Amino acid sequence: MRMTSLRNAIFKGAARLFVPGLAEQMRREGTLDLHEANPAKNDELEHITVEDRGSDVTIFAFSGLAVLFAGMPTYEFRSLLLDGDHNYNLVFFRDLRRMGYRIAPDGTRTGRHYYENLIRELQNDLGSTYHVALGASSGGAAAFYYGSRCDMDQIIAFSPAFPHSCYTSLRSQLRTYFDVVKLFTDPSAYFELIMVTLGAAFGMSRIARAVPGEDILMGPMRAFLAASPRPRASIFYGSRCRPDSVQASQFTGIPGVKLIPVDSGRHNCAADLKKRGILASSILGEITEGLAAAGKA
Repeated sequence: MRMTSLRNAIFKGAARLFVPGLAEQMRREGTLDLHEANPAKNDELEHITVEDRGSDVTIFAFSGLAVLFAGMPTYEFRSLLLDGDHNYNLVFFRDLRRMGYRIAPDGTRTGRHYYENLIRELQNDLGSTYHVALGASSGGAAAFYYGSRCDMDQIIAFSPAFPHSCYTSLRSQLRTYFDVVKLFTDPSAYFELIMVTLGAAFGMSRIARAVPGEDILMGPMRAFLAASPRPRASIFYGSRCRPDSVQASQFTGIPGVKLIPVDSGRHNCAADLKKRGILASSILGEITEGLAAAGKA
């Protein structure tokens, strides 16, 4: 408890000192905190929502760990896709326990089996013939894992968080903390990256304790490479965010993978695309290309 309080105090102080605008927004939303989920409370909360529009296309969107934020993880991309110019079926997941979907709602360590079965049931119930997995950060890792394991047709990920060592290894952390050039040229992105690095280390340590022996380093990549047929994949990443550029580079040369650098120094490059007013069109544009390639346009 004392360590958690100290960690929160350091995090809040750094946020208010270095990124006051972001800190104030987080304070208003009640999210200025490093949060460790309450499993007993979370089990009773909704972790999935479904919009059945009778479409032949279904998008499965996965929330991330959201370890930097208090309160419950939100359904990522929900408002964006609900208001979008399309009629696709929508399924939104949120990882209430912040364990990378490794813990099932009943608290057991059967999360991956549970979610895989649930996704397959939803695929059958909705009856679509084209399935898209969508996510950002650890939600992007989930999109890769379940998109591959559940025979989906396409994966769209923003800065997918694997291997997490690109953020959490000692070498990577030191390069992030002592990136003086970034500090002076893009201070907002610099301090966001520090907070993400701290949050990643915190989140991965929790997962390692909760599910010892789990392949939390490269599970999504192994699932993707083993898939047959392999889903089409589009990866957006900040071209000036070193850890995400390293993560994206592991896909170089893999057939069917499209790397899309975003002119951003942030881990949350999706937020920059949204600010520019092109996030929805970027996602839907990739789906349109995927449908055309599959002969379903």
